[in-house]
Amino acid sequence: MRAALTPGQAMLAILYMFTALLCLRTGWQERRKTTAPQYPWVWLTLALLLLLLGVQEATGILEQITQFFRVEAKLEGWYRSRRAFQLEAVRLVLFLSVAAFAGLIFLIRKAWRRYLPSLCALAFLAGFAAIQGISLHHIDWLMRTAHAGLQLKTWCALTGIVLALFSVFWVENPLFQPFRDPPLPYENAEDEA
Repeated sequence: MRAALTPGQAMLAILYMFTALLCLRTGWQERRKTTAPQYPWVWLTLALLLLLLGVQEATGILEQITQFFRVEAKLEGWYRSRRAFQLEAVRLVLFLSVAAFAGLIFLIRKAWRRYLPSLCALAFLAGFAAIQGISLHHIDWLMRTAHAGLQLKTWCALTGIVLALFSVFWVENPLFQPFRDPPLPYENAEDEA
């Protein structure tokens, strides 16, 4: 647990939790409203990831896990040579994020337009969380640099939250309906007749 939660950390935790609730609500409503192919597990997975990131932001559990592995590495004598392993782990996370994104698009290929923003949010947030957990010093330093008054880590968290909020807006707003739900083939045939 963190000694003290800063106002910024509290706000991020609240934003993560609020966005998780919106994703759950959207998945629930989508099951009842739409006739399009449905994949409620996308919303559930995104909500669960947001919830976990909110808990992590509030408690700092990821830092505690990282510290545990740091102590273990020192005790086992491979702490000094960890950077090569960490760098390979970061590369693996990036590769797996892209591969998972492509695999998820394939799984929901019948409705990929509808779920594209939520899958982008899911891949971004999962990769962000994994790279933070690896705790490569160069990346940690970069995440602590300030840009426009906020740390890069905060900008990344806000980007993931905005992607998730946009995905909710994407499926609920009629403005995007022509882009996310193309007409079915039999609907075009009826229009031409």
